[in-house]
Amino acid sequence: VRGLDILDADALNEAGTIALIKRHQRYDGGFSMGEDPFQSPRNISTSVQTYNAISALAILGSAPDNVSLTSSFIKSLRNPDLGFADKVDFTSEVDDSFTAIVALMRLHPQLNTAPGQLNLTTSKLEYDAGETVLFNASWDDVDNQIASKVFLNLDGEKILMNRSNLQANLSNLTLQTTIGTHQAFLEVSDGYSITRSETIQFAVKSVGQAPEINISVTPDEGGPSTEITVLGDYFDADNDPASWVKMSVDDGPWIKMSLNSTTGLYEWKGLLSPGRHSIRLKANDGVNSVYSDPVQSPLIIASSVSQPHWDIYLKLAQTVEEIYGEELELSAFSSTLFEGQQAWKAQLSTGDEAYFTYDGESELIASEGTTDNPLDGYDQNQLMMLGLGIVSLLLLLTLLLRGRKKEPEVSKWQDQENLWNEVNV
Repeated sequence: VRGLDILDADALNEAGTIALIKRHQRYDGGFSMGEDPFQSPRNISTSVQTYNAISALAILGSAPDNVSLTSSFIKSLRNPDLGFADKVDFTSEVDDSFTAIVALMRLHPQLNTAPGQLNLTTSKLEYDAGETVLFNASWDDVDNQIASKVFLNLDGEKILMNRSNLQANLSNLTLQTTIGTHQAFLEVSDGYSITRSETIQFAVKSVGQAPEINISVTPDEGGPSTEITVLGDYFDADNDPASWVKMSVDDGPWIKMSLNSTTGLYEWKGLLSPGRHSIRLKANDGVNSVYSDPVQSPLIIASSVSQPHWDIYLKLAQTVEEIYGEELELSAFSSTLFEGQQAWKAQLSTGDEAYFTYDGESELIASEGTTDNPLDGYDQNQLMMLGLGIVSLLLLLTLLLRGRKKEPEVSKWQDQENLWNEVNV
């Protein structure tokens, strides 16, 4: 009908068309294919013909003469399986159910009113792990339509709720959820419209679990005057606040850390002695204590040594161990001048001082102190001149010894003969 109206509005006698359609309404309120009031196959009310008639009349701005009777006929087509048939006492079919439902919607525009006053609640806002969560749902429908579907949407997942009484606008559901904070809302459909409730939030917490504490240390490098920051990130699955968070350096005394209310982190700021240090945290939630994994602090360089000299120190330490058989402490390593040239000094545990140059490799140039080191007190050039002098002196002594004239030897027997001659005289 609307198609004819669009093609040529003047050619359509709407009043005549409305009258024609209404003549097909039967005594039971439905519509049939034929106009004959007698019971013949063409004159029996059906879901399809009633749907067609109601739709055409609605487009033309009209309705059946007895809306209530037509509505009662359509409802009489509903079978115990809740589907609709084309005729009374026939089997329910999908297409017949569709035509019946849409016919009712067009017959009663108010049937499109969506469910309202949706309300979803939980029995409480916080649960322990393993505890069952009870959801209760309620809603209103001004059309008194039975809700076809009631869903709980929990964290994005749709769950069909229980309906013990289809006539009541109530539903419930019990289930267990995971630890954490959850969000849920209600979805209700009356077959025509879907309405969503406000979102609610509830929490499930673990019971008796120990907290966690993570550690970070900054900056990456520094000296004795560099402020070191140690941060502790505290977490408790039970949402228990920390009783305290403490820090230990090199397994020393435990130092209480302070909470930064802005960042929510526990922190300690201070100075560390030269070298590397092992730092560890521990936290307590009032019941359980937990320790962090130890971490290495930044390398703290002695005041006379800057970070770029770290590689030189490593090479020098290796050389000191090879020559003197001892480990070189970082604090005993420093930059200096030796006889007007750039050098590196190593303070040994014996009190001796060793001087080195560095050009990709460390090279010993002098050693001073009380050790028996052959370089003691001399640099390499001085030692070479001393060696040459000693060799020259030895050669001179050898020549002098060879130049002495040897006296003739007198045997003891000759001595005795001379003594005898003296006596006889």
